This record gives sequence, structure tokens and C-alpha cells, in this order.
Amino acid sequence: MDKGLTELQQKFIDEYMKTGNARKSAIVAGYTETSADNASVNILGSAVVKAEIKLRLGMLREKYVHQLNIMGQQAVKAELDVLKDEGAKSRDKLSAARDILDRIGVVLPKAFEITGPERGPIVIVRSSKEHKKILAERRKREEEDDERQD
Repeated sequence: MDKGLTELQQKFIDEYMKTGNARKSAIVAGYTETSADNASVNILGSAVVKAEIKLRLGMLREKYVHQLNIMGQQAVKAELDVLKDEGAKSRDKLSAARDILDRIGVVLPKAFEITGPERGPIVIVRSSKEHKKILAERRKREEEDDERQD
């Protein structure tokens, strides 16, 4: 037995790590069905068992974080390939770019909001092209107003 664990505790922990079910783990470890509830409470109350479970959970967490990092890198590479692909559709490139930005925590607005001149109505713009057009129209009106005042 390693780490001061009994054979029953070791079997219990092995099963508990698979299922998360304390009663079932006690039965698989060798306790009777009538004593499984009490045994599982006692085993989980042991400092040695708690330490071993904590250690194993930490190792699992590291393993899965590492795997998720690898998968994330592969996903970003695939999205970069789409961005570099001359034959890819614009919407696919835009989707790939949004996904990459989302992965690094950049939140893009769904629309731009512009208040109208002199606190007029808010115009919701769905694209940067439309946004530029509205700004150009606003500048032109402001220039015309300035010329009239002179």
C-alpha cells in the first residue's frame, strides 16, 4: 500500500475517481451493501483519503487543461488557415476571425450605435461600411452648416 492507504481505501478511491459515487465505490471496494453508506462516510472523512483524492483530481485537472490547450491551438491554426486561404469565402474568413478574437477574449459589438445630430435619434448600424457612410453624411452636413454661418 502506498501513501498509508489500506487496500480497501485504495480500491474505494479507484472506483470513486471513476464514478464519483461513494456508496457504489464502497461496495466495489468490498464493503457489504448494508455497510456501504457508513463505510463511504468514514473513508471520505479520512485525511489520507482526502489528500489522495485531492492529488488525483489535481493530476486530472492538469491533464485536461493540457489537452484543452492543445485542442485550442489546433482550432486557432485551422482558423488561421481559413484566413490565409485565398479561395475561402468572405463569411468563412469573417467567422474564423471572430472565433480567434473570441478565444483571446476580444468581444466585438453586434452593432455600432451613433447618436444623431443635436441629440437626435440613435441609428443602429449593422456594418462598418454603413457606419462610414453615415459619418460622411454627418460631416458633409456639418460643413454645409459651417459655410452658412460664415
